[in-house]
Amino acid sequence: MASRHILFFDDEPSTTKMLIENLQKNYGWDKDGYGEITFVSTPKELFDEANSLIKYDLFLLDIMVPIEEIEKMNLFSKEEVDQMQQGDNTGVVLADKLRSIPKYNDVPFLFLSARIQSSKTMQNTSYLEKPPFASDVSDEMKKLLNI
Repeated sequence: MASRHILFFDDEPSTTKMLIENLQKNYGWDKDGYGEITFVSTPKELFDEANSLIKYDLFLLDIMVPIEEIEKMNLFSKEEVDQMQQGDNTGVVLADKLRSIPKYNDVPFLFLSARIQSSKTMQNTSYLEKPPFASDVSDEMKKLLNI
């Protein structure tokens, strides 16, 4: 089985790391199983990793990300920052920016959010409410990756 690369971005490292450990230990989400998960906790790390030599096959993103970190990056236009401030859709705007990178045009996104769904929709996405069960995250990842 070809190992997939998953990039997981959330600004709450402690709870996210527990979820990832559970996915690795109990659901086969590691380099020898379904795929290797890389975790980042800042928007800068997200884009640094996305622009690395690795091509990620799936992104897991929080929908509500603190805007202050994003404003520091100078990667987004004023309109994009304004859009992020309306409706807690920061993660969706981050996803749009990731999709503008040619190697990620068709890569699926799994959004985790305290809100059940974003007010903006995207193709090739799924949503899970926080805090998610590891089994649900694993099932959605498999579905999005056609495993």
